[in-house]
Amino acid sequence: MTDRPPDQPGWASPNPPAGSDGWIPDLTVPSDPTRGYGAPPITVGAPRRRRRWLVVLLSVLAFILACLGVGTALFVTRTLPPYNGAHDFLNDVNHGNTDAATGRLCSNDTSDPTTALQNVDDTLSNGKTISVNPFGVDRSGNTATVGYTVTSNDGSTHTFHLTVVDEGGSWKACP
Repeated sequence: MTDRPPDQPGWASPNPPAGSDGWIPDLTVPSDPTRGYGAPPITVGAPRRRRRWLVVLLSVLAFILACLGVGTALFVTRTLPPYNGAHDFLNDVNHGNTDAATGRLCSNDTSDPTTALQNVDDTLSNGKTISVNPFGVDRSGNTATVGYTVTSNDGSTHTFHLTVVDEGGSWKACP
């Protein structure tokens, strides 16, 4: 039948062995997938840990930005108005604009504005520069104390405090 010798090693017999109906492969799927036959079942698990750091980082950044937003809002609404009132008053006194400075005095000092302005002007005498510190505002309700520094012509610095009061939405100086 064939042109090769029947006992050659490595070659299969061309005919099925005697006494069998022939070889038929088993193509049935096992009923239990955990027995190890076939591909393992697909399972959906928790997300990979490699991206957890990104979630943590973004959460921390969002928290920091929220704190910055709240801090800025509090600074603008609580600290900036007394600072502006003190800054404008001190600039008016320093530049000799007594009419504008008198208009920025609180109701307690309007009866004798000359004495009130003289008290502040004495702190500014021999002053080369005046700097009002926005972080030197200590507010309690409708009253605030604002720190300001006067640098003299000789280079020495002196720090003073000015009390300002909220009167009808406008912060007025009470020296």
